[in-house]
Amino acid sequence: MTDAGRTLRVETMTPERAPRIAVGPERDPRFERAVSGGGGVPCGLEDTPDALVWTAGPQDFPEVLPASVSWVQLPSAGVEYWLSQGVVKAHPRVTWTSAAAAYSTTVAEHALLLLLAGVRALPAHLAATS
Repeated sequence: MTDAGRTLRVETMTPERAPRIAVGPERDPRFERAVSGGGGVPCGLEDTPDALVWTAGPQDFPEVLPASVSWVQLPSAGVEYWLSQGVVKAHPRVTWTSAAAAYSTTVAEHALLLLLAGVRALPAHLAATS
């Protein structure tokens, strides 16, 4: 495959080449099924993972990550608290991603519902006795 005159190497994921992804702080079958479904191999932090899907807050995040971890997926859309707690800065070689767009549809639907409820005077209708 070429891109602007450069030859790009495309690797096919095989079980031998599939990324090893840990889920923490506790292993969770739901997340591990998602890892497997995406072509990854679920593993523990002690099993030299390539990546970590973190399901808790920054207060539980390990101070030291295995050297093999190059990517961490955070559970929240916002990262401000993670930054203020120094977690991201403590691991400068790691690529961090968040769930920024994961909740956008739900939040938009909720905002629309609140707008419609206000326009239709829903609180007044709910308080009415007749």
